[in-house]
Amino acid sequence: MNKSFAYFLILGFIFGGLLSSVSFSVAKQSSPADFPSSELNRRKHDPILIESQSQLVSYTFPGSGTKDDPYRIENYRIIYESSYGEDVRGIYIMSISSYVLIRNNYIKGFYCGIDVIKTSDKVSVMANELDANECGIEFHYTTNQRIIGNKIVNNREGHAICLYSSYNITVQYNEITDCGWIGINTGYGVTNCEFSYNTVERSGKLVPKPEFPFFAYPYGIRLSSLAFDNIVHHNNFVDNNPEGTCQALDDGETGNQWYDHVTQTGNYWSDLGNKDVYYIEGPSSNNDIYPLKEFLQYDNPYNTAGDLISWIISIMAIFSFTAVVMYRKKILL
Repeated sequence: MNKSFAYFLILGFIFGGLLSSVSFSVAKQSSPADFPSSELNRRKHDPILIESQSQLVSYTFPGSGTKDDPYRIENYRIIYESSYGEDVRGIYIMSISSYVLIRNNYIKGFYCGIDVIKTSDKVSVMANELDANECGIEFHYTTNQRIIGNKIVNNREGHAICLYSSYNITVQYNEITDCGWIGINTGYGVTNCEFSYNTVERSGKLVPKPEFPFFAYPYGIRLSSLAFDNIVHHNNFVDNNPEGTCQALDDGETGNQWYDHVTQTGNYWSDLGNKDVYYIEGPSSNNDIYPLKEFLQYDNPYNTAGDLISWIISIMAIFSFTAVVMYRKKILL
């Protein structure tokens, strides 16, 4: 083998190996704290307050506000060191008529990271990282919207995700870790919502406080009273409610379902043990009758690490192909 070709090919494998190591390291990360905002080149921004359509337009976000080209609130670093109980939001949206995508922001230190109120079909919250807020993402009086692919860690108190008086909300592919009280919470009037492919770990570490009855539950997920016709399936619940005997609470009315009846697949519960049914606490007497025996591995379509790995593999393939082409041309010459 020609020495120059061998050197070129070895260099390619070394370069690819280094990149693969980096990609593996990134892929293992699971919390916003592991992705410093400076490394993601997010732009610093003050808290965003939108209480009307005119206020939304005045921000001049990219996009035209249509369904195919929504206004994009993206790639911002919004940090505020709020004192306990200070009612400040990172991103607050209310009563708008245009479509908005809230994506790839890093939000830290607020009473509530992202708060969406009185909107229908308009707002999607996707692939954001929320760190050390009292509450992570809240939807109030909303319909037909999505909370997908977000990472929420280190909530000091409160809940990571909460729906309140909302209909047909999709909550998928979110990763919730080390939430002080409850991971996923619902208020009254939450109906026809889907909670699937989420991972909730180590929620409920703090002692509940009687003065905060809505927030202070130690569960991984809670369906409150007057919450009905919701479905919970293909989720991972790991080590939540460490002082209790169950990771979920269903105070809701009839119709909540803790498995996918089509695939007969429920959720993974780290404390299932040898049982064939996972018993859900609460007066609804609902159970997960198809619990998973092993932690559910799923492809998160909003995982930026996956994009990085694909890019690295492509670079390695191009590098090797170029080496072979150059070697063959040299032989022909």
